Amino acid sequence: MPWVGTVWAFFLIAVVLIFLGNTKFPALPIKFLV
Repeated sequence: MPWVGTVWAFFLIAVVLIFLGNTKFPALPIKFLV
């Protein structure tokens, strides 16, 4: 299943964006994910 890597990468990126949003840019991950 080659799509597993893509899903995992997207998950990691989402986690990083949320982490950065909580520390520096609160509005950025919210606008990107929503």
